[in-house]
Amino acid sequence: EDAARVRRHLDNAGFTTDLRELPGAPFDPEKLIALMAADKKAEAGALTLILARGVGRAFIQRSADAEAVRALLAEETK
Repeated sequence: EDAARVRRHLDNAGFTTDLRELPGAPFDPEKLIALMAADKKAEAGALTLILARGVGRAFIQRSADAEAVRALLAEETK
């Protein structure tokens, strides 16, 4: 429910909520993973993600599963 509410809010504000519609698309999931691994939040090349359990409930996921992120990016960039 929170995700749908935030998506509607962003859509209504004119923000793009689909990776395929961003300038520079289509994106290569492998290149995105490489950039994420080089981010200052990454530790020893492991992905660190800032995620949300709900509105106002962000958390840090250290050593995120790169294969799961890769699969998500592959699906979202088709």
